[in-house]
Amino acid sequence: MKYLTPPLVISSVLFLAACSDDADNSALVAAIEEQNQILSEQEEQINTVAIRGRVVDQYDDLPPDSAVVTVKVGEQTLTETTANAGFFEVTDLPANSDIEIIISSDSEEFMTRAFYYNTGYSNSGEAQKDFGSFAVSESTEVTLTVLDDETDEAITGLLFSASTAYGEGSTSYQYIQYSSYDEVNQYYTISIPKYISTTIEASLDINNDDIADYTYYYGYDSITLVSSTSLESEILYVSEVEQPDVTAGIATEYRLSVVDESGQPIPEAQITVDDNLNDNISSTYDADTGQHVIIAQFYDYINLQIAAFSVDGIYYESSSISIDEQSNGSLRVSFSNTNNDSYNYFIDNAESITLAVQPDEGYNYDNELEVVFAANEVDYDNQFTVFYSQPVTITADDVSLIDEDGFEVIKGDADSNDFVLPGSTLISGDIEVEVSVELSLNNTRLMVTPVTELTSGNQYYYSVGNILVDSTGLESDVSYDALSFYPWAPASVDADFDINDLYLDNNNYNTNGTLIKPQNTAGEDSTYSDRDSSVYLFLPDNVLKLQGLTLRQVQVIEDGEPRVDTNTFEIVEDGIGYNLNKYGLVSLANNEDVTQDSVNRSLLYGTSLEDSQKAYFINTYESMSDDLDSSENSISFEYAYETNNGEVFTGTITLPVH
Repeated sequence: MKYLTPPLVISSVLFLAACSDDADNSALVAAIEEQNQILSEQEEQINTVAIRGRVVDQYDDLPPDSAVVTVKVGEQTLTETTANAGFFEVTDLPANSDIEIIISSDSEEFMTRAFYYNTGYSNSGEAQKDFGSFAVSESTEVTLTVLDDETDEAITGLLFSASTAYGEGSTSYQYIQYSSYDEVNQYYTISIPKYISTTIEASLDINNDDIADYTYYYGYDSITLVSSTSLESEILYVSEVEQPDVTAGIATEYRLSVVDESGQPIPEAQITVDDNLNDNISSTYDADTGQHVIIAQFYDYINLQIAAFSVDGIYYESSSISIDEQSNGSLRVSFSNTNNDSYNYFIDNAESITLAVQPDEGYNYDNELEVVFAANEVDYDNQFTVFYSQPVTITADDVSLIDEDGFEVIKGDADSNDFVLPGSTLISGDIEVEVSVELSLNNTRLMVTPVTELTSGNQYYYSVGNILVDSTGLESDVSYDALSFYPWAPASVDADFDINDLYLDNNNYNTNGTLIKPQNTAGEDSTYSDRDSSVYLFLPDNVLKLQGLTLRQVQVIEDGEPRVDTNTFEIVEDGIGYNLNKYGLVSLANNEDVTQDSVNRSLLYGTSLEDSQKAYFINTYESMSDDLDSSENSISFEYAYETNNGEVFTGTITLPVH
């Protein structure tokens, strides 16, 4: 029911009284018109919010020398202003809107931070909101050494991350700091705010097969350091996990009683499983027992999904049941978006498992949209799955897939119409990848798939933006429908490893004593000559498909002079790569002016190899010039490698320096 506002009710009563007395009502009519004008202006008034805050250094609670405040709603930047003695104010913001407040420093006085807030309601013109202090901090570098607790050998292949953001938003990933690995000193470094507590995390599933390769601190499958303000240089010990031989799951029968509030069975429900072991299988209904029956392959973990549905005018939201095996063999059963009394409990493992679930009633879908389930890894097609509580509409434009390690190269001579000048090259990172989307299960399950092949070894990030809720026609931006991941290796990486694919290069802009790029993109001659430079041993991608690879350097010939110089390189052990650098390759003249924009991967410009998004190499710690007919420069190695099927190959190989 709609109610008249009090001024309008009073005016109407006065008008009727005046008419009934046949009095001279000209003054009253004028008053009514004035009142109607006020009401009209109130109806046209747009309610907004003004926010204020103060930027302070967390160390001493004093304002930094300079701070730039940027306010965004979605992708739109509403304003950018400079804080005055730490204080700032932003007006005319939309009410009840999620905003992103970015605090940055032009002088790198402190680390950039993002703060996610809601402007709140406004019903009287422009509401005034004071958000208090926005703490920032200078950066500090933490070093982390991770060792095997039995062998004291350094563990490589980890990726530590820490966020500078406050709150959650779809752009939070842009404020995550990632670690790099120092091959020489064998430790990780990561930059974090010096005086703001920040959690540092790293998964111990190194090869991304959803099975932890190591455990930390009483069996955790990840490293989590929560008191980061006290960290400087830490030594962490992990325990190696014996890896199971997984070829397939075990066929398990699941019998689910899906019931309403009175405990009566709901035959209309549908249970679905779609993962790497089960290809989108659905349940059948057993009318004799009132149970939904589904037989699915189980290994370690499974998620049973019930899509949103309606029966006799009652709407039920999506729900899910997750089952994961514990170290003692029992199963933990967890419910999401249900009315079950217990969120999770433990049962014995068995060939047939009986469960009961009561889905949430959606009250005609007026409840807020929620993520019922989001995959914590991609499937073999690098597909990402999210399960929502209500039917939604999502297009490919609403989903982004960012190649965080990828980069694009625009050279100054590529196109006269671009903005890259001759003699310069622009290299940009955070590359957006085209995706396709599919909605199923009554538009509650989203499956996002990359259109093109992804680069193995690169880190990617899925993110779902605004979603249209079908029942209300309103947009919603929920949390947890995002995923950072490494893709499954493409088929090309599964090719047989060939020891002859190993390649030595000294990154000195020359090969065989001749300039690789004699001119830059402006046509200006390079005068860089062949000279001694660090020699890198490059390896093909499929080196990580080996079970083991060891090289023993036995002889070095430098400028025609041989010498015995031994050095052993353990490159792959038990299927895990060690001491491997991962760089991008871009062939440029040494006198090219290079600009990088948001490039996360380190790059080499002077090798004789083809341009590549990713190349693996190790440092031989030799410094040599090119191999020439008149002056040999080469390194000889004894090698031994084992394939995944147990074949072992040994021999000696001599590689020239390019």
